[in-house]
Amino acid sequence: MRFAEDARAIDRAPKTRRPEKPQTDKRILNRCEARALIDGAHGPHVRLALVLLLGTAGRLGAVLDLTWDRMNFDPGTTNLRIDDAVTRDPADEQCHPARVSGGI
Repeated sequence: MRFAEDARAIDRAPKTRRPEKPQTDKRILNRCEARALIDGAHGPHVRLALVLLLGTAGRLGAVLDLTWDRMNFDPGTTNLRIDDAVTRDPADEQCHPARVSGGI
């Protein structure tokens, strides 16, 4: 509403009351907690998933849909978007665990 008022689309923005911010028990992991979570992963595919989830802040489904052709290692970018026409079926036989050889 303030934008519309500033852009002179309306004369005056109506007075509105914002709801109070709800309290939550969610919090962001600190570096040590994130490292401990990654180090405690059982299996390279779980470790890779955690690194991608924490490093990209991507949704679990987006990380599971990730394919190697959308990884660009030179600038260090990952494209988590897929074509809108494509959907992932969790029971699909093509969903394989990630294979990692060392060092993430």
